[in-house]
Amino acid sequence: MYKFKSEVIKIDDVYRIKIDVPFAVKFVCLYLFKSNDQHILIDAGLNMGNWSKLLFSALNDLNITIGDIDYCFITHIHLDHIGLVKTLKRKNPNLKVVMNDITHKILRR
Repeated sequence: MYKFKSEVIKIDDVYRIKIDVPFAVKFVCLYLFKSNDQHILIDAGLNMGNWSKLLFSALNDLNITIGDIDYCFITHIHLDHIGLVKTLKRKNPNLKVVMNDITHKILRR
């Protein structure tokens, strides 16, 4: 099984969580920031290998749990952006997932 690696970099007040993938793009980034006391995650990442473990570990290193995240904005339907939506929602039923209509209709199938 492919073992992914990750790194977290702070850019101003935004954390970039970069996790590698075995595809031509080489890595996927998720972004986490806080606005008006609410944690916002941009994209849900890939549901493959140890990806979820790396994401949860990166959040833990930032002293943030899945339960602390208020919103997850999905930018588009690609698997490396939507893969962990169901896992995040299952671990945090109060998480508000925001996406465009087309993505929503496809995911409801």
